[in-house]
Amino acid sequence: MNAFTHMKMNQVRPIMLIGSMKCGTSKLYDYLAQHPEICPCNIKEPQYFSEYYSDYQKANRSYESFFDFNPPKHKYVLDGSTGYAKYPTVTGVPNRIKEYGLDPFFIMIVRNPFDRIRSHYNFMQNDLSWKYKITSPHLINTSKYYMQLQQYVAEFAEKNILVVDFDELKKDPISLSNKVFDFVGAGKFKINLKLSAYQNKTQPVNRKKMKIDLFFDRMGLYRIELLKKVLKKILIISFPSRQKLLSEKESKFIKKELQQDMSQLYEHYGIDIKKWGFTVSN
Repeated sequence: MNAFTHMKMNQVRPIMLIGSMKCGTSKLYDYLAQHPEICPCNIKEPQYFSEYYSDYQKANRSYESFFDFNPPKHKYVLDGSTGYAKYPTVTGVPNRIKEYGLDPFFIMIVRNPFDRIRSHYNFMQNDLSWKYKITSPHLINTSKYYMQLQQYVAEFAEKNILVVDFDELKKDPISLSNKVFDFVGAGKFKINLKLSAYQNKTQPVNRKKMKIDLFFDRMGLYRIELLKKVLKKILIISFPSRQKLLSEKESKFIKKELQQDMSQLYEHYGIDIKKWGFTVSN
């Protein structure tokens, strides 16, 4: 499908927040979407070029259909799909973007990988089909930021890729947003921090409670409101929600798996990896 056959896509340029997951992309997305020259997506993560790609193609849905943009007011469209940086679980994303005819600006937020992995793992506990361990290759690979970036460098000009630190977003979101605006060439604009209520905080869950809760629901025990309230209260008391923390052994394993990628991230993009506990080669 050609990108220029729908809604004059050649008049705007995509800004893609490609990841990483649980690194504050939703928060940054909210801030960037305030800019009058930027048209946000109808949904924050369309995942058009990742896991849903074939479904969209079968439905003959275009990428442009996710945006209500209006040139010349809008000069950019904003896509916050973190599934674009989950190689090798999700493959071929940069190539599909290129073949579609797009030449986006890519923004990647990187975070302390131990915190990112823990948050990613705990976030996915809400999905009972999730089977990965906290030290699984999938979670570790998603934190191999340099490896993820190299998938895009192979297809696009590196000058169109910006890597920013999650700590920058927490410390000074206005400055970081201006950094992105300047990078893409958007006009000066001061974001309103109060307009974004999104919190990058993963809520604790208990999967045993979720499974029993689902069983009760399927058995029809929740059809009686009083019984439902009693059973819900018993479940909350019996199975308190909690978050999985990394053990010392798990942390050492992850650190060993990530050290080389972190070193490359530092050497190529200047990200301070020492604050995360990784070593820098002399």
